[in-house]
Amino acid sequence: MSILDKIDLKNKLNFDDWYNTFLGLDRQQQILVSIGLGIALIILLSLPISCVSSKLGEKESEYRNYEEMVSEFYGIQNEYTQLRTSFEQLRRQSQTLGTDSLKTILYNVTDELGIDRRKVTPKTMNPVAGDIFTEMIKDVTIKNIRFDQCIKLLGKLVENPDIPITIKKVDIKADKQNKQMINTMTFTMATLKLNN
Repeated sequence: MSILDKIDLKNKLNFDDWYNTFLGLDRQQQILVSIGLGIALIILLSLPISCVSSKLGEKESEYRNYEEMVSEFYGIQNEYTQLRTSFEQLRRQSQTLGTDSLKTILYNVTDELGIDRRKVTPKTMNPVAGDIFTEMIKDVTIKNIRFDQCIKLLGKLVENPDIPITIKKVDIKADKQNKQMINTMTFTMATLKLNN
């Protein structure tokens, strides 16, 4: 004896009886039952659709998160590549530093600008050692130069293509009689040298 026979499902689900009962209802009740059945059918059909839609929404959210992570990864990778390139450039430039490259560069720029070397006094300061780099420092004093030479000199030192140079503590004393002339200009120039 099967389970269906035990619960007598066939008799309980007799559609002919239901259909006859439906036809026996007045017109208004038939409309209400039809609307109720329609709503129940829509709900039954919408459940799987909403379930699938919910799963698709979760997958879309996961995909968006994945896209953001990939974008962040590539951004970090680009930053790392740029930093590594900068570090390699600094390392190469540091290896080209001679015993007195700052002085050589200073004199090359002053010669290019037509500043007499006798007006230029570079003084080597104690280097500042770090874990990876050592900062090489020179205090420079230049006397009796034109204002335009002063500006061009600082610009050319900072834009030097051979090694990165920073300029600090610039002090300019103009001639009181002629504002286009600088009596004394002092500044500190520095660069980084990779430790061996």
